[in-house]
Amino acid sequence: EKMSKSLGNIVSPREVIEKYGTDAFRSYIFRTNAGEDVKFSWDEIESRNRNISILWNVYQYLIDYSKALNIKPNLEDRNDLGMEEEYILSRLNKTIKKVTELYEFFNIDQIPAELEKLFLDLSRNYMQYTREKISTNPELVLSTIYKVLFELTKMFSTVCPFITEKIYLGLKEEFGLEKETISLYPWPKHNPKLINEELEEEILLADQIIQAGLSSREKVKLGVRWPLKELKVTSQDSATERTIENLQELIKSKLNIKKVSYQKKLKEAQIKIMPHKSQIGKDFKQNSVDVLKNLNDDLMLQIHKEGDATVSGFSLNKSHIIVNEFLPDHLISSEFSKGNVILETETTLELETEGFARELMRRVQDIRKENNLKKQDTIKLAIVSRDSSI
Repeated sequence: EKMSKSLGNIVSPREVIEKYGTDAFRSYIFRTNAGEDVKFSWDEIESRNRNISILWNVYQYLIDYSKALNIKPNLEDRNDLGMEEEYILSRLNKTIKKVTELYEFFNIDQIPAELEKLFLDLSRNYMQYTREKISTNPELVLSTIYKVLFELTKMFSTVCPFITEKIYLGLKEEFGLEKETISLYPWPKHNPKLINEELEEEILLADQIIQAGLSSREKVKLGVRWPLKELKVTSQDSATERTIENLQELIKSKLNIKKVSYQKKLKEAQIKIMPHKSQIGKDFKQNSVDVLKNLNDDLMLQIHKEGDATVSGFSLNKSHIIVNEFLPDHLISSEFSKGNVILETETTLELETEGFARELMRRVQDIRKENNLKKQDTIKLAIVSRDSSI
């Protein structure tokens, strides 16, 4: 609705700033193109504020881990990048290129969304993908986060100057940076050699497969801490086949699956074929009773495989049968944009044992948090159980 004194629905900028802060307000107003009315929404402002808090959490993650592990990440190019690093650096350089072009052509309203997508990707994808990697190669992971966060902060300071300046001052204090403010740094330049469109497509597909796999787990109420034997991905799409080949380790780790396989069509799928009685009646009228009487399972299977068969002297095709495909009870299916994922739900004693170990680790971590313990704090642990298998 149009804001009006008579309607009493006027929202002042000060009211918004007092509730959600200047940066959230700027990020929201930035999205209104010059000359357009501001379509105000408290829900949208709250969403902008939540996203900004995610950026702060990324910064805090970097600082906490760097202090705990006594690591000083650097901005130098590295030659030991893994797939995860190549992906997020591709996203960074692509975003630098895109945001630079948006500014050059005065498409300012599109800029906040591009920058938010990058730091949400950093948090929800890269930092999730490297949860285990940070214990084996922490310097690489922290340096990558530092690189993306630092370049992002330069760009995002034009939209949200307060949170970005606070982040920069924290980085300056922790890592000995020289410049007084983030605003004294030159605008970043993209490196076209680091943009990998194919890898970004694969990561997007992998994420869809992971979400579909999580959906299948939800259907059978099996949490991701419990390992499962296999995930089958069925698709006719060549990009999906390439994704499974290149990123199966990522999919396995995110879904806690021992094996991921690709098939164009699920071999275990079972079919049930029935006569399409209404179509047969329509096409063969008074002869339909005789056709139905002689249309046995073998002839219906022939129609399904070969496309036609002769029954009682009449030619039948696929329109005269109904084919229902179903899965065995131990397989659960979910869809993604290019096909289906099928989860193998049968478990073994070995898988159950591993699941109990993960559950135990989760509970220990919960107790550590309840007691405000830090990563470097060591503990003594005793496990008491009535179950001898534990």
